Amino acid sequence: MARDLLGLRRRAGAVLGSVVCGVLGVALLAASAGAGATLAVVAGALLLYAASGTWAAGLRAMAEQPVPGGLLPGRLGRQVTAHLVVPGVLALVSGVLGLGTAVLLGGGPGWRTVVLVVGVVAVALGARVWVAGASTVPIALFTPVPGPTGDLSMVSVAAWYLRGWLLVGAAAWAVARFGPVVGVVCVGLARLLVRAAVRRAERE
Repeated sequence: MARDLLGLRRRAGAVLGSVVCGVLGVALLAASAGAGATLAVVAGALLLYAASGTWAAGLRAMAEQPVPGGLLPGRLGRQVTAHLVVPGVLALVSGVLGLGTAVLLGGGPGWRTVVLVVGVVAVALGARVWVAGASTVPIALFTPVPGPTGDLSMVSVAAWYLRGWLLVGAAAWAVARFGPVVGVVCVGLARLLVRAAVRRAERE
């Protein structure tokens, strides 16, 4: 965690910009959720996911090591948890400020909106861990896939690179359409994403 904090100090401008982006994302989420504006909710979630890329720089650096976590003592799961502290705190700050901004804009968030925001934030951070755990495209995705317009393997490759964005967008859409129950499910999904990333890194 100390390395993550040092990295934030060295990139203070980028971190400040990412927090502003996160606040705008949460504010858009909260203000749009009650109005049933699904596309606006998805847009807010994607803004939040974009912001989390800066927050998770330390996690990404660890995952790109030849042996993830091998340079430090302790189990990999504990190291991942430690690297999630900084993104978690910045997400909390962005969430509180974003909800406050939504209140000032007249979209006072009820408990349903808070559950939506928590679910989307959890998925965004979980997706960052999941994506960081695999930075090389699987060779199998380059296998030719016949389609009506030709080889579709590049579509699979593009989807792999965009998997985090697609997952967060889909989660935000589901929460906006089906309510707070899906927000709770998203928290569980985030935990599964983190566990899957840790297990994959341990196998490597």
